[in-house]
Amino acid sequence: MLVSTMTPQEISNELLTDLLTVERKAKVHRNLLFKQMLRKRLDREMCTISYKTPKNNEWNIIFQLYTGHSRTAYYVKSRDSNGTIVYSVQFFNHGDEHEERCIIKYTTHFLQRYNERMELGFGELSKVIKYFFRNNLEMEMGQSQQLDDGTRCTQFIFPDGIGLGWRDESARITCLKTFVANSTLTKTQQNMAHCIKNDLGFTTTIQPYHLVNKF
Repeated sequence: MLVSTMTPQEISNELLTDLLTVERKAKVHRNLLFKQMLRKRLDREMCTISYKTPKNNEWNIIFQLYTGHSRTAYYVKSRDSNGTIVYSVQFFNHGDEHEERCIIKYTTHFLQRYNERMELGFGELSKVIKYFFRNNLEMEMGQSQQLDDGTRCTQFIFPDGIGLGWRDESARITCLKTFVANSTLTKTQQNMAHCIKNDLGFTTTIQPYHLVNKF
């Protein structure tokens, strides 16, 4: 079970081990959903289920299904010293022999900024979390050069905007610190998003103040 005293490495190990059982649960439920879609003659379907693993972590599994293909996302809510946080799974090269799985941490500040800058007006972070994941299943990631301590500055391009944070290569975990909505992106941020989406080169300047409280 996740506890606030765990290190990033311990959290990553726990969740990536958990994911083995979560994916098995998702596969069974996904097959049932496809059968229901066929029976009801639906072109698409979206739903979320909860699943508690043997390690007592309560996962949410989101299914977005279309005729012939699907997209699935996994996340679990937790807490740290600042309040409610969320961990989700990021897949690199999903489905092939070079597949990698890493953990993304969404901080309380990220969730608050998402609520504020998307002008959602939710009074509870649980509603913010549900809305975010239902609307941002797709993402593209950009990152800076690796620093001496093994971390990188990261930029996640979501349908609703950009998430900014840090990636710890050794722990295989990314911490997203804040969110900027599409409607408020600067010209530089718009260009960065375009470059990341289209796999073009871009540069990120890291200032000393960026390095404070990375995780």
